[in-house]
Formats: sequence, C-alpha cells, structure tokens
Amino acid sequence: AVIFDEGSLQFGNFPSFLPDGSGGAIFAWYTSSPALQCFAQHIRADGSEAFPHNGSAGSTDTSNIRVDPSASYRAATDETFLFWTEEDSNQFFNGVSGQKFDGQGTSLWGPTGLVLVPLGNATQTFVKNVQSGDDSLVFWVDSPGYGLSTMQATKLDGHGNTVCAQFPVSSAPANKYGLSVDIAQSGLTAVAWTDDRIGNNGIYIQNVNADCSLGQQ
Repeated sequence: AVIFDEGSLQFGNFPSFLPDGSGGAIFAWYTSSPALQCFAQHIRADGSEAFPHNGSAGSTDTSNIRVDPSASYRAATDETFLFWTEEDSNQFFNGVSGQKFDGQGTSLWGPTGLVLVPLGNATQTFVKNVQSGDDSLVFWVDSPGYGLSTMQATKLDGHGNTVCAQFPVSSAPANKYGLSVDIAQSGLTAVAWTDDRIGNNGIYIQNVNADCSLGQQ
C-alpha cells in the first residue's frame, strides 16, 4: 500500500510504525513540504487505509508547525494517539501537543489537538507515548539550556483529561536524547535513553508504574 505520496518527508527522518495486534500497523511521520506537519495512518491487515489517503494531520493550525511525532494504538476502541513537538513558524518557541483519532482518522480532540506544554523558550524534544491501561503516558525531554535537560511525563485519559499532572522521570540535569518506551507484561512502563550526566554518554532506564510513581512497587 502507498501510505504517503503528496509532498516530501523531512530529510533524514525515518517514519515509525507499530503493529495494531491484528495484522495491520499504525504509521506516524512528518513532512517538510508543503509544510512541517505531523500525520498518522492506520493500515489494516488487508492493506487498506483506515484513514484518508496521505494520513490524518495532527492539527489544522497553520500558524504553527509540527515535528517528530510518536503514535500509540488502543485496540479495544480502535483509536490512534499522536503526540509531537509543536513549534512557532520561526521554530523558536517549543511545546508539546497531541491528538486522538477514531478508527476512520477523524480528529477527536478538536481540530488543533490538545496542548500538553504551551509554546515557550525551553526546547521540547523526543516526544514518545504509550498506552498504559486506558490512558496515554507521554514522555518528552525539556531543555532550558545546554546540559540542563530533564525528562518529563504526564498521563491522560481517553478524553484528554489529566490523570497524572506533569512529573519528572529523570530530574538529573544533563543532555538527554534517544528515548525508547514500552510496556511490560506487568503493566509498568519502561523508558530508556542516552544521558551524559557523568561526562560521557551512558544508557539509563527507568520504570514508571501505573500510578505514575517511579521505581519498584
């Protein structure tokens, strides 16, 4: 199936996808032309497109731009969740936003999505999300300056309401990047990343429990 054939992908960006558990997959990507914009698509097991051709956009707001999306899927409700870095048109101010799509790719959190972090001076990057029970657990790196990054997270229910207010997953100031997130069979979420807090790059891992506490439970 042809997923995207209108405009251009961002150079050097490799769109991610995840299985839907039924032989299909959820795809997420962002374009560089005609604008920096995030999209999602659900390809069913038979190769058909569940969403409109070329995907459903995260937001219709043309005054801002969007990059680096992360998708998750809730099979029980056939819903797709997309979170990304939101930027002003000059790419000076950064924030974090998200969108939920039904099984046909219709936006359910309004045409411009849900704002998790308003646009501000700090850089918000490496946005990732997973489904944790009936909720979405969203991670990102907040960078007010070089070497001062922390990893933040929040948990939202299916309506976009806050289940866990923004909390630090890694508060040690350092350059952080390369986040990888998944759910264990026990239900806890594990996030791994690269961090230079000891002066050179190391790999760190942290578990986040269902109640948003950290460590063993």
